Amino acid sequence: MKMLQYEAADSPVPPAVVLHIAYTGYGVVRSLASAGIPIVAFQKDLTPPEARSGLCRRIVTFADEDDLLARLVSLAGECGEKPVLFITSDVYVEFFIRHRDIMEDLFLIHYPATETVDLLLRKDAFLDYASKRGLPMPRSWKIGSVDDLEEHIRSMTFPVIVKPFHKTRAWLAARLAKAYLAGSREELVSLYRKISEVEARLLVQEWVPGPDSNVEYCLAYFDQDSRCLASFTGAKIRQWPVGTGSTASTRPVDNELIRVVTIALFSALGYQGFGSVEYKRHEETGKYYIMEPTVGRPNQQSYVATANGINMPLIAYNALTGLSLGQPHTPADEPVYYVDEWADAGSVLMHLLKGRNCLGELLDLLGRKKAFRYADRRDMRVFLGSCMRLAEFGWDRLSRRNHNGARP
Repeated sequence: MKMLQYEAADSPVPPAVVLHIAYTGYGVVRSLASAGIPIVAFQKDLTPPEARSGLCRRIVTFADEDDLLARLVSLAGECGEKPVLFITSDVYVEFFIRHRDIMEDLFLIHYPATETVDLLLRKDAFLDYASKRGLPMPRSWKIGSVDDLEEHIRSMTFPVIVKPFHKTRAWLAARLAKAYLAGSREELVSLYRKISEVEARLLVQEWVPGPDSNVEYCLAYFDQDSRCLASFTGAKIRQWPVGTGSTASTRPVDNELIRVVTIALFSALGYQGFGSVEYKRHEETGKYYIMEPTVGRPNQQSYVATANGINMPLIAYNALTGLSLGQPHTPADEPVYYVDEWADAGSVLMHLLKGRNCLGELLDLLGRKKAFRYADRRDMRVFLGSCMRLAEFGWDRLSRRNHNGARP
């Protein structure tokens, strides 16, 4: 891959620095590239398909946290104007907090207070906060040991969702899922024994009845005075993994109720920057419950807002620089659905294998205007890279199966 060196003289506007480019970051890159903003992306390695993008002036790799910090400091020193910084994953939310004084001195960014990040990032802390303020949360239990589990398990109604208080480095290193579904007491005890070897502090929440399409969300962006500069509400169509995973496909939905609740929640905390809240609508009562907030970064499906004419990364860039680049608000002539190509294919297949009829939703999606996680006509190398990666993954799985099934 050809690495383009960024020079301050290349552009009269400050560069945008995206940390990192994979998944959520690629949506930020595409949103900013539409306005001609020079982009420098940081990525631990070049294995993700998004690292093939031609929309960046430069993609910088780094060895470890110290090397990342040094390279960010060096880049900021090369620029005539402060670059605008975009954080796109929880790993780098924590990195930013650890080096906040340096980062805020070198980069332009709206960011919530450290104590607010800690409150919203830790599920146990947010549960306490929500309970005190009467926010709608599913019945929840904080489990820190086998004794805690034995104490609370009799009061639980199954199925339940199991999540970590916080996705620690050990959790990520063990490649544990975002959440797990336990359908019985026995299944929960077995699951806890396995997970507690990596992380003993878990949040158990009562399952809110309803399919993935009952999950809705509000994306928002706040300035330094905690004024909401933009918001967007949508609903998931499918998730991957089904029931407990991340967005596989989603659509815009105008939901004023969750918009008001989300903005009020963040405003009460004096919030700055990107934030979002995910909700689930109870299938029988219609009541909305808060599933989790996302703090200090855009949400992974945030590109759906850009595709529907609300370009939050560009709104953030203009607010921070005082410039008026591009068209941050351009209402779409028809709703645009967002699809994570391979995740949605896996979700559809799993629904069909389990006898769940999603053909109506699939046919409706086929007839809609769409934006994709990987495919972008401006940057098709990323999509081709995703195809190659999927083929490599399939070949690896097939090879392992053949090897394990082979006779000596």
